[in-house]
Amino acid sequence: MKDSKENTHTPTHISPGRRTGYSLFAAALIIYATYSLYTGKVYIPSRSGEGLSFTGIALKLICSGLFMAAVTALSLVAKSYDTKNKGNFYDRIGYFTKALALVLVAVGTIGSLLYEYLMR
Repeated sequence: MKDSKENTHTPTHISPGRRTGYSLFAAALIIYATYSLYTGKVYIPSRSGEGLSFTGIALKLICSGLFMAAVTALSLVAKSYDTKNKGNFYDRIGYFTKALALVLVAVGTIGSLLYEYLMR
């Protein structure tokens, strides 16, 4: 019979390729957000047209959203290494940071577009 204090939990299995992909995606988001903050302009490309550029408050909101998206990706990677059965903790972090990222990017985008429309 096993001792009740023995750790019998196995981490969530995510393939090494997928973990690497999530880590590289998070690193790319962090690098792009940092670069955008350094230059003072974040550029969001578009399939058709010239895309959107944001500065000021919208820049800070969108970069904060990019950082939150990176935290979401890294929480998935951390969950795959967890041996203490705290999967719900990483799920909650992922859920709230993803929601916060979407809200920050949406508020930054809509706020900037409304500001430009109203100032015409």
